[in-house]
Parts: sequence; structure tokens; C-alpha cells
Amino acid sequence: MVVICSTISSNFSNMRSPNCSLQSNLCHIECLDMNVFINGSTKKLEEPGLSLTDRSYLFGDGVYEVVHIYNGKMFMYDEHMERLDRSLKAVHYSLDIEQVKQQVKTFFQQERPLEASLYLQVSRHAGVRSHWTKDPMDYNIAMWFKPIDMEAIRLKQKNGFPVVTDRDVRWKFRFIKSVSLLANCLSLRKALLQNCNEAILIEDTGEVTEGTSSNVFIVKDNQLITTHEGEHILSGITRKHVIDLAKKDGIEVVERFFSKSELMDADEVFVTNTISEIVPVIKIDDAPIHRGTPGSMTQHLQQMFKDSIS
Repeated sequence: MVVICSTISSNFSNMRSPNCSLQSNLCHIECLDMNVFINGSTKKLEEPGLSLTDRSYLFGDGVYEVVHIYNGKMFMYDEHMERLDRSLKAVHYSLDIEQVKQQVKTFFQQERPLEASLYLQVSRHAGVRSHWTKDPMDYNIAMWFKPIDMEAIRLKQKNGFPVVTDRDVRWKFRFIKSVSLLANCLSLRKALLQNCNEAILIEDTGEVTEGTSSNVFIVKDNQLITTHEGEHILSGITRKHVIDLAKKDGIEVVERFFSKSELMDADEVFVTNTISEIVPVIKIDDAPIHRGTPGSMTQHLQQMFKDSIS
């Protein structure tokens, strides 16, 4: 299972080892000598992992979470586990979230990562390929820690990056953090082929939803605007944290749909996600935003975010 058991190094002391290569668009470092934790057992990449009959491989039948680890602490861990529990319930997994959390605790204490991300995936196991599933069913819990190149992320946050827009063709239950991400990958591919870092997705009705792996914010006339929660977007943990920080600072926050024309006419635009935090958008479809530089409210929120994790 190359996709599921693709890997993360347990050696976090050397972030730039010869075995690592930087993925510039994600600001991640991937290493070849990696530990994975599957159903309570630690394995290496070369060892057999999940079965080819696992339903995440056959049908995209699985959910996942990503948690940012700062200085050896998992940031907003409880919120991530609550969202994972909602995803599990939404796809009818009869799995106790406490069982998942216990495995995370065991692996975390074993690996003791400092600056990293936790990738955690839960999927249904099946013996025979069939759309139909019987209950009760066995579940696979797989996870790994992946080192994060914070230097590259901070540079991206300082300079911002260009994005493209793309048609949102994903399924309608986007509030579920599902491993079925083909549509997201195709939109991101479009962005990368145009030397951009993200694609902002737009409904056929003209409403902006989110990015392929981020939530989208615009600033207009000192209002901070982002698409409201619902089935149409993933309820981002970083999104919620940014909204809370803004409200505490007296910034007016409006949660509603906004159009592509509002996006293009915004004073500032930025995107948020767990790994990259807050990244300014400086160009959309070759059109500059805020003269092609990060805006003042974006920079202010970035500083507030950094202060909140220190």
C-alpha cells in the first residue's frame, strides 16, 4: 500500500538529511527511513502494511486528520479529535474515538516529535471487494509523523503566493474529512502546472467555497469575510482559530458566501490550514491582490497566530 504506508522519519533532529527532498508547494520534507503505526504496531516502510482490500484503497472509504506539532506539543489536538469523531459518525463507523486517541498517545510517546505533523487515518477493512459492507466491521488505524520545514513555511507566509480559481466538482458532503480527494488533487495539479500554489474552488453558482486544502478569507473595508460552515466546506481548525483571534481583537468577522467577483475585488486574500497556518494570496489567475504584496490585516493576524502558539 504505497499511498497508505508512505512514510515519515522518526529522526526529527536532522531536518535536512541527504535522504530528504523538499516539496516546495507543501513545505514538507519527506524521508525514506520512516516509521508508521498501524493498528497498534510500529512498522517500517519496507514492511507489509495494510491489505490491498482495505476500503480506503478500493473505494476511498476512510477519514483522516492532520495535526501540527509545535515544540513537542500537538496544537488544538482536542479540536482535531472532535472533528475526526464527527467524520467517523458521518460515515457510520462504529468506532470509539477514545480507542483512536489511545493509539495516538502511544505512538506520540514512542516517537516524541518536536516540529512535525501527525497524519492519522481510519478506514474500513474488507476481505472481499464489494460496495456492500456488513456490520460489525473491522477498522484500520494508521498514522505517522512527518517533519515540517518551518523555515520554508515562514518564507511562504512572509511573501505570499499566487493561486488559480477552478470549478468545484467535489461531492457535496465536504464537511467530512474524507480520504477521497481526487477532485482536490486535480484542481491542485491545475494550479501547480501554472506555477501557483493553491486552487480556490468556485461553485457553478459563482460562490467561493474553499481551497483544495485550505479555507479562504477575504478582507474588504476592514471586514474579515469567509464562507460559513455547512456541508459545502470542511470546518477548518485553523479557520476557527483565526476567527476567534480576530473577534477577540475587535475585527468584524462575517461568515457568508461570497462571489468570485468579490474575491477578485478584495483588499486582501489569505488562506488557512493546519500546516501552513495563514498564507497571503498575492495573485489570483494572474491578477494582483493588494498590489501583489501581503496586506496589513493578514500580517496582523499572522502575528496573533504566532503569539497564540508560543
